[in-house]
Amino acid sequence: MPISKHGRKGLTSRQWRKRRNYQRANEQERALQEKRGMKKAMNLMREQYESEKEILEEEEGNK
Repeated sequence: MPISKHGRKGLTSRQWRKRRNYQRANEQERALQEKRGMKKAMNLMREQYESEKEILEEEEGNK
């Protein structure tokens, strides 16, 4: 019976699958963290823009 490619690398199929699944989960989590960070940054920028816009409108109204 031929030796599997995982066995040649010194891993059982179970070990290889477990390692692969952990790597996939880590990649997904990293991508989600990046998305969350981008959303948070966009929300901050939007809030700053809106507050500056309100200040400018108040200044124009006072003139």
